[in-house]
Amino acid sequence: MKLKPSLSTLKPYTPNPQTKAIKLDANEANYNINSYTIPSDITLNRYPDSLATSLTNKLAEKYNLSPEELLIGSGSSELLELIVKSFVSPNEVVLSLTPSFVMYEKYARYYNATFETFPLNQDGLLNTNAFLSTINQVNPKVIFLSNPNNPTGTSIKYEDIKTILHSTKALVVLDEAYIEFLNEDASMIDQINNHPNLLVTRTFSKAYGLASLRVGYLVTNKYLINQLKRVKTPYSVSQLSLSIATNALNDLNATNQYINMIKKNKTTLKDALSNINMTPLHSDANFLYLSTSFPLASYLETYDISIRSFPNHAYRITIPSDNELPILLKALKEIKNENKHNPN
Repeated sequence: MKLKPSLSTLKPYTPNPQTKAIKLDANEANYNINSYTIPSDITLNRYPDSLATSLTNKLAEKYNLSPEELLIGSGSSELLELIVKSFVSPNEVVLSLTPSFVMYEKYARYYNATFETFPLNQDGLLNTNAFLSTINQVNPKVIFLSNPNNPTGTSIKYEDIKTILHSTKALVVLDEAYIEFLNEDASMIDQINNHPNLLVTRTFSKAYGLASLRVGYLVTNKYLINQLKRVKTPYSVSQLSLSIATNALNDLNATNQYINMIKKNKTTLKDALSNINMTPLHSDANFLYLSTSFPLASYLETYDISIRSFPNHAYRITIPSDNELPILLKALKEIKNENKHNPN
């Protein structure tokens, strides 16, 4: 049986195999931020709470929302796909930026939508006025904006997002997977009832260090939540995942300490890269993005370190932990010492 024709040229999403001692290619936390035990009240013979009641209520309290303005999913990925599946008909347009999260295109193509992109500036920033012109030209049904953006780490200004929301009837999806590394105050969650076309997705995979649990959430107005609930697969998040994610919200000290460590190490790593003529873009996330003709990924593999490679000689490096950072810095120092880097 062959794939349907619209998917015949689609390449699989293939994360790097976890074979290196220091894994800096997936933007995960590089150690267990918190230690959790399996709650004793979980019964494995029962389906999980499909409404995710405890977690939904805890998030509603955290953000001063109604529980009816939240939807829990299997990572934010399930929710991003759910938006396309629910609202985009074949041949309607899904618009995003480039470079950005590769799954936006895949979700569009799964449902026979037309995928359009708008290029970021060389510094990774968005030319908002030109983007508004593109919106008018392609008339998208959904706009995906990763903020901070993956893989560049750059952000869109709060007021520019508001301008985009006011300038289109399209659903504007803000993927805030990395917002905790910028600032919670930069989130647009508090704007969902001021903009009926705004949807915000978040995840427990990054700042909370719970990537293996696959827990994400979507925040928008009650009307859109109710429409999405018609389509969402029930029981998509395990009870174990829901319970641990809820517990993570009860004690944010470890999470905040982790975020502060990432910010500190990001400054150190950026300085080290700039010292060997590999200056990365400004990043508001837990990674750095740079372009260089030097085969950085292959070189670091000899030190048992993996990073993510992108087209056009670009690389993304997850910010290492305190234990990993000296090993990476030593490897980068060797590039300069051995005069291996050609700054062209």
